[in-house]
Amino acid sequence: MNRRKFLTAGGASLILPFLGIGRAFATAEEEKAKMQALAGNIGLSPARYLVGEKATMVFTYSVGDLGLKKNGTIKLLIPIIWSLPQNNDPTREGYTVCELGDMGKLVLEEHVPENTLTITLTRDLNPGEKITIVYGDKSRGDGGARLTDFPWDDLAFPLIVDYDGTGTRIGKLLTNPVMIVAGTASRTRIFVPATSRVQENVWVKTSVGDSYFNFPEPRVNYTTKIKKQPDMDVLPLVKGEEFIPVRFKKPGMAQIIAIVEANEYPSSKIKVQDKKAPYNLYFGDLHGHSLGSDGLHSPEDYLAYGREMSGLDICILTDHAECIYDENKYNWNYLIKAAEDAYRSGQFVTYPAFEWTHGTWGHRCVYYRDATIATNTGYFNCSYENANTPAKLYELVRNAKPIIIPHHTMAAYKWEQHDPELEPLVEIYSMWGSSEYNSNPLWTLKLKGGSSVSQGLNLGYQLGFVGAGDNHHGQPAQGLLQSKFIQLDHANGISGIWAEELTRVAIWKALKERRTFATTGVRMVVDFRINEQPMGSIIQSSGNDQCRWRVRGTDRIQSLEIVTNDNKNIYEETDIKSDEIKGNFTIMPTEENKGKTSFYYLRIKQADNNWAWTSPVWINKA
Repeated sequence: MNRRKFLTAGGASLILPFLGIGRAFATAEEEKAKMQALAGNIGLSPARYLVGEKATMVFTYSVGDLGLKKNGTIKLLIPIIWSLPQNNDPTREGYTVCELGDMGKLVLEEHVPENTLTITLTRDLNPGEKITIVYGDKSRGDGGARLTDFPWDDLAFPLIVDYDGTGTRIGKLLTNPVMIVAGTASRTRIFVPATSRVQENVWVKTSVGDSYFNFPEPRVNYTTKIKKQPDMDVLPLVKGEEFIPVRFKKPGMAQIIAIVEANEYPSSKIKVQDKKAPYNLYFGDLHGHSLGSDGLHSPEDYLAYGREMSGLDICILTDHAECIYDENKYNWNYLIKAAEDAYRSGQFVTYPAFEWTHGTWGHRCVYYRDATIATNTGYFNCSYENANTPAKLYELVRNAKPIIIPHHTMAAYKWEQHDPELEPLVEIYSMWGSSEYNSNPLWTLKLKGGSSVSQGLNLGYQLGFVGAGDNHHGQPAQGLLQSKFIQLDHANGISGIWAEELTRVAIWKALKERRTFATTGVRMVVDFRINEQPMGSIIQSSGNDQCRWRVRGTDRIQSLEIVTNDNKNIYEETDIKSDEIKGNFTIMPTEENKGKTSFYYLRIKQADNNWAWTSPVWINKA
């Protein structure tokens, strides 16, 4: 099934119909001609907008060659992430004007995934008659219409025409190209790793963006210098690399000051560890989409944004398998090559991956270790008979030994089919919110058919936690609340991964062993152990069990909890007066847990309402 047929048939479930991609409506030439005659034309002026601006958009619709009948309808779809169209108050955002006279009546409605402007005709319309809709009208106020904070260079507004009111609908897109473009360079950030070892390369990344941290227009290439300080060596640039390597001579807390265009910018703190430290902490966004399926921007731009603008250590593109097909420019081989080309051992880790997108069984991202395995195994569309259940998917990929990660399980998911060998992790948080447990404060969507992470844990599944974005605007780890399709209430999540080094082999091992934690997007440093075994471990015990933790937040830590089976809280610390905390707690053996397996993880909340969750440690009690 090609992408157009998949999308117009409703897809696998949560792929939403407002695409903003003209290619999704491509048809044969004869079909285009018929649609043109029936649906007419719609244009938009102006054709270029700036991210974040309050715009006025003038849509002009011309009736097609056959005219339109009384009681027919014309429906224009506006992204719900933009200002809500309204015609009551000219001083508020989204004020919409449409002078129809005796032609019809305009109704503005709020819907998901797009708001609708519906004109019901009160008389027949002749070919060539015109209707003008002014969205974000400023003639009587300054509200305008709020657009996206991210660039959108292939923007199209679906127009649905019911020729005579009988319910037969014909789709139409804008006849002229429209784009939202980035602003000029105005903000700078410096990214460094959270930890490093003595005499180990630390790569200093300079990110220069517009006011919303998009790649600026035009692109800039400022020279960065590192301010010298004791016990730190600045190394020569590596040929072909834009990031600056430095090394520290002694353990301790450090911070880098970068000089860009004569201005000084401090990095976050780096914990310099002893040479023998077993793990470093790396941050990644493991889930997002590009033009390879239903996102914005090319796969190369998606990965470049993660590396250069978000300063990630790990970034994985997981385009929907249901939108990948050979005729698509961004086909499976293309996506594999994009991941391979972006990989830099020691600097930036990628894997080839896809998302299996089932409306009932839930969504699962499938990750392969390298290009050879990905090429030989392939991707699998859940609408095909041989891959329409999780069990069938498991068997199709089992020989490749991938990692499979379920996500937004509270939206749509069933735990009845689960493979512990292939699914060691679950995405506990993304832009959709937290799927930790039912009615948790970070899940606000009213969607049915899902299951919580807590339910999976209580079924005995040993699931580590990761955070990600599932963003569709081409900007991994960017903390926007907007997705391409809908206004979500949560920022892009991120994963912390404790690994031996920043290579595919080491990161893969860390993921398999669940040495991971999730945050709501901030780069907290969280270390949680029981009996000195790291998060994600499965241990045997017959006596007391000693929990130990160290947390370095990005704001004051408000609370820290230890959570166990059935979402019970066995320890809580509140009103913490610092952004750093360390502590310990002893789990005493009881008759209740004797001979059973229990899990324990940290749930952390900051004063700025950012959260973190560590992967559990499982204790098998003798």
